[in-house]
Amino acid sequence: MNSTKTTYRITNPFEQLFAEIRSLKSEIVELKESSKEDLSQKLYTKKEASILLKVSEQTVSNYIKEGIIKAETIGRRVRIYHYELFNSLEEVKSLKYKR
Repeated sequence: MNSTKTTYRITNPFEQLFAEIRSLKSEIVELKESSKEDLSQKLYTKKEASILLKVSEQTVSNYIKEGIIKAETIGRRVRIYHYELFNSLEEVKSLKYKR
């Protein structure tokens, strides 16, 4: 008689899930670190600024004329720096609630 022993290895069914979750966490951390972009020199057009602020392009133009948003003119094109846009956005919010 040839006696062969069959051993069954009982494993935790959640081990594989935990391993997958750990690998996903590490991938998410890598993506977050690699996608950091230097926004200090980013320039927006009036259209992009209006989309970000959720107002019309005319409102952005009015804010530029009134001096609420500081913009650079490059030729005939108007560009707004990222920090200027969001700094002025804080000022506009504070003006809105002063009324």
